[in-house]
Amino acid sequence: MRDVVYQPGASDGTPMPMKNDMVCHMTEGELTLSDGSGKEFIAKKGDVWSCGKTVTTEGGKNNGKTVAIMRVIDFDRLPA
Repeated sequence: MRDVVYQPGASDGTPMPMKNDMVCHMTEGELTLSDGSGKEFIAKKGDVWSCGKTVTTEGGKNNGKTVAIMRVIDFDRLPA
């Protein structure tokens, strides 16, 4: 589990494929999330969503005036 902190105006650039399955939770603020194909949604405080390994691309931008924090829970697959 990790927290990604976005200062106002910050973004993580070009949407990139997910390296593993994950669940994300907005603990503070709002982020505009893009999947790279022009589709966007705004994640608001309290929102939860999932991303699938290699099938989901995502990039975020904080368009607000306060810090946005996205908590990410990564699911790594263990070898059998």
